[in-house]
Order: sequence, then C-alpha cells, then structure tokens
Amino acid sequence: MSLDPLELGVLSRQYLATGTNFTALHFEFLANIVRETCDVLWKVLKPLEMTETTTKDWLDIADGYYEKTQFPNTVGAVDGKHIRLECPKNSGSLYYNYKNFFSLILMAICDSNYCFRIIDVGSYSKESDCNFFKTSTFGKKLYSNKANFPSDRCLPGDENGVPQPFVLVADEAFALHKHLLRPFPGRT
Repeated sequence: MSLDPLELGVLSRQYLATGTNFTALHFEFLANIVRETCDVLWKVLKPLEMTETTTKDWLDIADGYYEKTQFPNTVGAVDGKHIRLECPKNSGSLYYNYKNFFSLILMAICDSNYCFRIIDVGSYSKESDCNFFKTSTFGKKLYSNKANFPSDRCLPGDENGVPQPFVLVADEAFALHKHLLRPFPGRT
C-alpha cells in the first residue's frame, strides 16, 4: 500500500512539529483508512440496500404487520439502542448516558420482517431517544408530514368509520404524535 503524498506530508509535519511517536501516527493513519473505507461502503451500498421507502413500500409493510399481528395501519417499529464505547477524547460527558456508561445511539425503524428500513447512528447518548429521533433526518420528515406515509384509511371491519393515520409503534421513551403510537405511561 502506498501513501498519498499529501497524507505523507501531514504525517511528517505532525511528527516533526509535535514529536508524536510513530505508533500514534500509525494509529491515526489506520483510523483514517477505516473512516474512508466506511464512507465508500456507505456510498456504494446505501442506494442498493437502504433505498428511500415509498408510499407503496409503507402499504406493503402495513399489510405485513396486520397479517402477523392483527395491528392495522402500522408501518414500523422504532427504537434506540445504546452501543457501549470508550469515552472519546475531549468529549466530556456528551457520550455519557443515564445508564452510567459511554455510548452512541443506534436508532432504527424495522418492518414486519424485522428488517431495518431506516437507521441513524451516532448521536450523543446524553440525548433521549425521543430528542434524537426528532432531530434525525427521518424524524424531521415525519414531524413535517413529508415521510411518504399513505393517506389515512379506515380500520379493518370499520369501513364506514373515521379514517385513521398510519403509525410507527414505539416505547414510552417517545412522544405521542399523529404518526407515532406509544403505550400509556405508567404501570397500570
């Protein structure tokens, strides 16, 4: 593997200017390779594996949920997961969560087949699931009614009733919204 002349220049200046040892420079160089590789993988695989969900896709997912759970107008289940990590340098308490460890948040929406449809990775864990979701790319679309959800439809067996919205199901950490259904708070 050959070094890009620009990268070699940066590493040489760091070594000469700071006295950083070769081991530290080695790890920084490897970190850059990993970061660039992940960027390339995301750019290549995202259009193939994580395509934008269309209105027809949402309807197919809702049919799958109804078939498996008899829960109508459900287009996904959303939740966040704390991924444990070592405290990043100079991050203070940004990654320190309420569970008393350092983590990143992985937020995902899954369809009726347990497949990821939408993901968002990397929020500071000091944020709650609800706040992270609201500020995520998909959350902003959802709260501004731009998520390509199908038009409201009547529930099965109530064709003359009031049309109901399509919803994501979530736990009590999320705020109630027209398109986000969560259980009543409390134990009773």
